[in-house]
Amino acid sequence: MNVTYDITGKTALVTGANRGIGKAIVEAFIHAGVSKIYLAVRDVASADALLAQYPEQLVAIAVDLAKP
Repeated sequence: MNVTYDITGKTALVTGANRGIGKAIVEAFIHAGVSKIYLAVRDVASADALLAQYPEQLVAIAVDLAKP
C-alpha cells in the first residue's frame, strides 16, 4: 500500500526532539513543509542547536513526565 500525506503548513509536536530519532523527525518535518514544530524536551537548552537553525519554525517546551 502506498499512502502519502501532505503536511505542508501543519503544526507538529515531537517528543525527544533534541537528539536521535526525535531530531531526525523534526528535520524531516521541516523538509516536508511543516510550519510550526513544538519540541518537547526535558531541558529546553538541549534544543538550542536546532532552534538556532530554524528559529521561525521551532518552539522548545519543557516536558518531563517525572515532574508533574
